[in-house]
Amino acid sequence: FMDDHKQLILDMHQAQMDQGGKVKGGFTVDLSGAVVEVLWQPWESCVAYALAQAIRMCAVLMGLTESGLPDPEWIYWWARYLAGATDRDMGSYPYLAMEAIARYGYPWQGQSPPPPDAYTAPPLSDARAAITQAAKVERHPIFSASEMRSALAARQPCVMGITIDQAFVDWADALADGTAWELSGPAKGRHMVCVVGYDRFGAIIVNSWGKGRHAGGFLRVSWQTVTDATDRYAITAVPRLPEIQR
Repeated sequence: FMDDHKQLILDMHQAQMDQGGKVKGGFTVDLSGAVVEVLWQPWESCVAYALAQAIRMCAVLMGLTESGLPDPEWIYWWARYLAGATDRDMGSYPYLAMEAIARYGYPWQGQSPPPPDAYTAPPLSDARAAITQAAKVERHPIFSASEMRSALAARQPCVMGITIDQAFVDWADALADGTAWELSGPAKGRHMVCVVGYDRFGAIIVNSWGKGRHAGGFLRVSWQTVTDATDRYAITAVPRLPEIQR
């Protein structure tokens, strides 16, 4: 970003936070104003996109937008490299995506990722030289819905893995009062999402299927869904001087 563009982004999202975020309603905690954009994931890359969304939110909430917002595709492919697989249609485990972030960092938003075949080996030195981090990204396990509420209240975006059905895919009345999605039909597979807030009816998530799904990309899931979820983490970013991952 140019400096004036960075400040415009920061001011815009601070105003959204002051007004209660992007989603409308009397939510107990609402961090949706820190969502720079609703992402759209290609392939089976929900883990990388949910984590990238959470890290982007940390950057906005902590005023670290000058450090750059992570490109989900880099995180996805290097997680695939760590898993020993390069197939576009394979997902990745959260711990591998976090290891990829810790080991290789992430590029600033707007940098073009290398071709997919570059991810069959560790990043080359010239690629690493383009990667800096102004924050150490950490994940903190969440063992209950109560702990997730506490993390969100502390302005920590969260991620979690859920089992979804066709109703989730089609869920349109996403934020109506008292309406919360909960698994009720045959499972279609696993999905990773970013949690941005909550109210008494459930947790508010931002999905990675673009703004055309749900309510502009947001929906509420039940507290039972949070309880049944796996890979629940609060994501934090600890500021530090930029350094090159070697």
